[in-house]
Amino acid sequence: MCFLIFIFVLISPLSAQVFQDDTTGTEPLRKHFLPPAGYRRMALPPQFFGAWLRNMPVIKKSVAVRDYRGRVFKKSGDPQLAAVAACRVAGRSMDQCMDILMRFYAAYLQENDCLDQLVLPLPDGLPYPFKQAQRGDIPFFKGLHFRLIPGRQGALGLDAYLRRVFALT
Repeated sequence: MCFLIFIFVLISPLSAQVFQDDTTGTEPLRKHFLPPAGYRRMALPPQFFGAWLRNMPVIKKSVAVRDYRGRVFKKSGDPQLAAVAACRVAGRSMDQCMDILMRFYAAYLQENDCLDQLVLPLPDGLPYPFKQAQRGDIPFFKGLHFRLIPGRQGALGLDAYLRRVFALT
């Protein structure tokens, strides 16, 4: 069994745009990690999330991963470092492991004009659709579970929705 470890550049929740504008020195993930000899990748329709991830820009050369203060988190050449995504970095708030994947999924849906399909789980598993956040519905913890309270707050944009979900997880 083979495990692939990724350490992504930490992304700022301050921008809806995930990847850097300047993609000089990057290549698509699919070119960075070629299948082993004798194997080939499964074909995916271009509209699938997996196809979108395969085209995600990663930095070609080995680079250090820095935190939001610019401090080196992983040195260039660290054996735990498989690839670094060419993501925007700024601000004090950082996304963590699964948050980054959820942000990638939100960016994929946004690029494909499908944000109405964005539904992320709250810690107890309750689905929290972005559509409901846009209406102003907010999660409320009562007892052992979350529930959504209709229209208690102004409509949330995508970044505010993601920050709210990430803060609860």
